[in-house]
Amino acid sequence: MMFQSVEIPFNEGYIYCEISDYETITRTSNVMFVLSGGPGLSMLNYQIDPVLKLRTQNHLVFLDPPGTGKSRKFTANNCNMEQYIECIECIRQFFDLKKITLLGVSYGTMVAIGYSLKYAKAIKSMVLVAGASSYHFLEKAKQNVLEHGSKEQYDLCNKLLWEGKFSCSEEVANFFYILGPLYSKTLKKSGGGSILSDKLKQYDYPFALLNLAFSSDFWQFDYTKDLKNISCPVLILSGKEDWINDPFFAKIMGREIEHSTVHILDSGHSILYDQPEAFYSLTSAFLSC
Repeated sequence: MMFQSVEIPFNEGYIYCEISDYETITRTSNVMFVLSGGPGLSMLNYQIDPVLKLRTQNHLVFLDPPGTGKSRKFTANNCNMEQYIECIECIRQFFDLKKITLLGVSYGTMVAIGYSLKYAKAIKSMVLVAGASSYHFLEKAKQNVLEHGSKEQYDLCNKLLWEGKFSCSEEVANFFYILGPLYSKTLKKSGGGSILSDKLKQYDYPFALLNLAFSSDFWQFDYTKDLKNISCPVLILSGKEDWINDPFFAKIMGREIEHSTVHILDSGHSILYDQPEAFYSLTSAFLSC
């Protein structure tokens, strides 16, 4: 599958994108931006079969958010949620796209919601996967890892994640390896491992960005009261065993967003890996409406 890579100037740096059917992107009304999670995950983590198959219905725009992957010349302090939102708008304007669809995963859902509230006229529809609409997800996540995680997983979260004390990208990779069975029911059944391990070997995870997110006011956002202002169609997918973004928050989004549909899947946080066929069939049907 051929993608055209392009670097788009944004603030002091460049946003790296890979775009399907690049030659005709300006002549279509069906363009989907795939928003990575983390913060810190590269587009490489989402260039997988259930997402790539959506190319039959939309031009796909994969991007490395500021400070991530191949996007260049950004410092961690300039890689917050607002900058992520603005880089999406920068890309939309670069290609002179009237309306776009956003596929946000995890942290990417939070960015998608923020973008839809700020640039409502630019949104055609949204698919929100394993996300939340406010910083309250953290309180529930801490409770979930205490109740459902192993002692090793609980201790690792306390030592590294909640305090933002990762010292290198290898330490991040090890964290995801240990927490893998908590993120994914597939890995839980198989006894361990990480769905991210091979992907993380292809780039240096920006651990400084991850540290910043959990050691500062990065997460102090709450879009819940504004969800009623979202007027575009929204598909919400959540895993019933999602420890980090509990399905409780998907239900809130479904209740507050008027034109939304919620599906709680038999999955952990990693819906794209635990339930790839369900993700594709539900998303494809939603995009066809």
